[in-house]
Parts: sequence; structure tokens; C-alpha cells
Amino acid sequence: MLLRRYGIVFRELLSREPILRNGANCSSPSAGSKIVEKFRGGRFVSGFLGEQFALSMAVESLRAARISSRPAS
Repeated sequence: MLLRRYGIVFRELLSREPILRNGANCSSPSAGSKIVEKFRGGRFVSGFLGEQFALSMAVESLRAARISSRPAS
């Protein structure tokens, strides 16, 4: 559910979700839910510690944004 809402989830974001503050297991975005879309684990957004999980579509959007924000050579 959170992965569909945000596209990318990581520990700092999850700590702000009231439903998860009570010690729910956040070790995997698919734990306790049925996620149809493919997701990846890794480091996608700099400045945040720990594993991050992202939908493939979100990773593609981040790459496109990074490429379009590069200065022309």
C-alpha cells in the first residue's frame, strides 16, 4: 500500500506513518500485502540511510529526472 502511494519507501519515510509506529514489521514492502507491481531493493535516493524499495516505474522516473537535470556539455 505505501509503495503504491509513494513509489519509493525507506525507513525514515516509514517512521512517519502512524500505523507503522507501533512496531509493525517493515523489513519488506511485500510483507503482509499483495503487491502486483514489480519492486526493487537498493539505494535510489541519496541522503537516506538503509535499504530502499521502489517500484520499477519510480526508478525509471528518477533516472529520467536525473538525466534531464544534468547540465549540457
